[in-house]
Formats: sequence, structure tokens, C-alpha cells
Amino acid sequence: MSADTTSPAYVFVHALEGQLPTKKQLHDLDPDWSEPVQAAIAATPVNRRAALILAKSGITNIDRLTALLRGNPDPEDRPWPDPTPFGAPRLPAFPDRALPGWIGIYVRAEARATQTPTDLAGMLALAVLSAACAGPIVLNPWGDWIEPLNLFTLVALPPGHRKSAIFASITAPLVQFEAERAVEAAPLLALARRRQHAAEQALIRAQDAAALCSADDPNRPQLLEAVEHRLADLNAAETPVVPRLVTDDCSPEKLAMLLSQHGGRLAILSPEGGLFDMIAGRYSSTGAPNLDHYLKGHAGDPIIVDRVGRPGEVIPHPALTVGLAVQPEVLRNLVARPGFHGRGLLARFLYAVPAATLGRRDVALEPVDNGFREFYHRQIRALLTLTHPSPRTQHLEPSTSVSTPSPPTASESSPSQSSPASPQTLTSTRSSTGPASSSAPPPGSPASSTSPPSTTPVPYPLSPITSSRAPSASPSTSPSTLKPPTPLWASIPSSPTPPR
Repeated sequence: MSADTTSPAYVFVHALEGQLPTKKQLHDLDPDWSEPVQAAIAATPVNRRAALILAKSGITNIDRLTALLRGNPDPEDRPWPDPTPFGAPRLPAFPDRALPGWIGIYVRAEARATQTPTDLAGMLALAVLSAACAGPIVLNPWGDWIEPLNLFTLVALPPGHRKSAIFASITAPLVQFEAERAVEAAPLLALARRRQHAAEQALIRAQDAAALCSADDPNRPQLLEAVEHRLADLNAAETPVVPRLVTDDCSPEKLAMLLSQHGGRLAILSPEGGLFDMIAGRYSSTGAPNLDHYLKGHAGDPIIVDRVGRPGEVIPHPALTVGLAVQPEVLRNLVARPGFHGRGLLARFLYAVPAATLGRRDVALEPVDNGFREFYHRQIRALLTLTHPSPRTQHLEPSTSVSTPSPPTASESSPSQSSPASPQTLTSTRSSTGPASSSAPPPGSPASSTSPPSTTPVPYPLSPITSSRAPSASPSTSPSTLKPPTPLWASIPSSPTPPR
């Protein structure tokens, strides 16, 4: 015999188990049970577990269970606290050597110069790479297995670890590229708005002429046909938007609009954890979390939104990136959010909780070499140029090429890491017309300011990046060797070295 899913007891017990009731269940719920069910939804996991144990033991006093859910239980109902662990667990080190050579170099240089864990710069760098590549580029390990490249990353560090400074340094190429694209698109946007306004005025004049024409006027069919033509012209006029790559304080409803306007690609990057307040329903009248856009944006599932009073949004292939640098208290409070754990939102994040470096810093260190920073900016900009074409070149022909600077070899890596290609690695999208010039000046050298960097044409549009199952590439396609500036890349340790 199947259970009645609309009964108050069924809804209440499932709310205690962490399952949110549906709108129909809430609508049909007995008013006497509304308060206990809402208390179960808003309760912490510990209080829900304690109330569920009491309910299964035969306690039917709803007031007693509601008090327990609200955190004011009777003395005999107070749950035991979780056991206190003996010290913090020892977590593995961040695998910064697994990053591509040029970005691993910059991550280690930032961590060394700021005396912060490599986890902070490394996780934010992964989010920046995700924002630059996700969408037009996908991973195809084999067969029909397709994976998007967008990531959800979260690094937790106590106050005083320069999260905001590292965040600004790592995300600077995205912010600069977005600002330049907005300036470049401004004349085109103004022209498109003028054309749209002219089409609207032409439609109004055509409608007025047709309305003033009598039914027996021989010119009426031509006037009505003119109205249809003007309406078609107005519908054909594209509504321009300012190019966006990054957002921060954005509600779920606005997020769907931004994704629809920018081809399903957007990055939520923030040095704080206010995003979770948005997801939990800060601006929702019901207070229920709105997770759908974030869950689908991570997996690439279609997002279809229809609301009364505004056009619908259809996003067939969303690619949402999230990169956060928060305090540990934000991470601890996530498990208490109703619906976050049960629906899989927390499982979609890559987490890093590095050890604090306060009190163990070496303050007499040189800043990051300008050559490292400039090369990092050039590489991120090259990726953005490939995946975010200019508004003036939205319709590039397949033969059109975009130039990117040649990446340096991972001189500081071991010999086993320096092979051009190996199994289960991403194949390069660079052209194989010939080797890159070996005479390019090292980043940061005086010659680099007077001569342009060596470039290799990359065809646009991009095809999916697939894992390489072929033997290693021939020496003719290996990247050019760049001599690193001082200090040597190999001299940058993986993590800050505390003074003795």
C-alpha cells in the first residue's frame, strides 16, 4: 500500500530527512502543520536529526518537536554534540606542478611573494582558465564522452591572508579584457540602438497611416503590407548588450538573463561568500533556495525560463564558472543550508582548505617578477581572444587566424613532465605549420618591450579539445624554448618557506 504523499505526517517526516516539500504539498498542507514543516525546513541538520529520532521513537507531541527544531528543546531532548576532533586533519598539498608550465610558474611566484598558500592562487587561476575556455571548448576523452570545462572552485582561509589582493591579481586579465571589449563595443551598441529606434518610429508611422485609411481605400492593402515590413525590420534588429565576462552580486533570476544574453557563458568570481546567501533565497519571498540555474549551469543542462511580463530565456548549453575565496566560517555554515547538500550543489565544488601561514611568513622577499605577470596576462588574453571574438569580428571565416604568444617550456619541471604530449593530456589547438621562433626574448627582458612576441596562428572557430591517444609529438611541433629571467623558475618553491 503506497503512502499518501499529501498527508501532513508524510510531508513533516520527509522535511526532517532533508527533503524539501513540493509547492503542491505546501499548498495542500493543513494549516496546523504549516509551522512544524517550516521549522523542519529551516532547522539545522543536527536539530533535524534529533527531531527525527524522537519522532521515530514514538513522540507525537508536535510542539515538543517544533521546539527542538527551533533550537529550544526541553532539557531531556537536547542532542549530544559532535565529538571534538583531536587537531585538524592533515590534507594533501595543492598539486601546483600539475598546472600548465606558464600558469604554474605564476601561481608559485604569487604564493612566494605574498607568503600565502599556493592553494589560493592556484584555485583562483583554475577559475580564470575556466572562465576563459568554458563554452566553445569541451573535453572529449574518448567516444561520446563529452565534459564541459567550467569549474566551481572554493578556497577557505582565515582573515589576514590577503585573499582580496591575490584575487585582484589573478582575475586582472579578465577584468581588463571585459573593460576593453565594452569600450570597443560602445560605438556598435550606439549604432544598433539608433537603428532600433528608427525601426520603431517607422513602424509607428506605418501603423498611423494604415489606421487613418478607410476600409474601402484602394491603398489599404499596400499600407498594411508596409506595416508588416516595418514590423519584420524591427524584429530583425538585434537588441545589443554590453559584453560581460564576470559578475558577483547577482540574483538567480538575473543570472539566467545574463547567461541568455552572453551565449550561456559567465563567471561568478568573488573574494567573499555572498553568493550562497543569494542561492539560499535572499530576495525570494518564500525564502526557498533557487539552485536550478547553478546546478544546470555546472552540468551544461538546458535552462528554460518563462515568466509573466517578460520574454522567456532559452539557454541550450550553459557554462557557468564559480570561483570563491571565503573564510572558513562560510564553509562551515554551508552544511546547515537547507537543500544545498541533498541536491548536490556542494558536491559540484572543488575545495581547498590550506593551512594558515600567519606567524610563519618571511617578510624580506622580492615581489613577483614583471615578466611572469606580463606573460600570464598575455596567455590569458590569448585564450580570451580565441573564445570571445571581438564585436567587430563576430562572423570570422574558418580561414581567419588569431595570433597567440608561444608558451614557455616547463624548464623547472622534471624530464618526465617535459614531453610535448602524453596519454590523457589535452592536445594543442596550435597550428602545426612549423616550429615557433626560438629567438623570442624572455618575458620581462628589455628586448621584449621593443620587439613583438613570436606568434603562432590558431584557426577560428575552435573545435573540441580531445585527449591525446597518439604517440608523443615530433620535435618539429614543440614550443620554442624561452630562457627564464632572474629569479629562476626552479628557485620558486611550491609553498612558502617559514623562517626558522
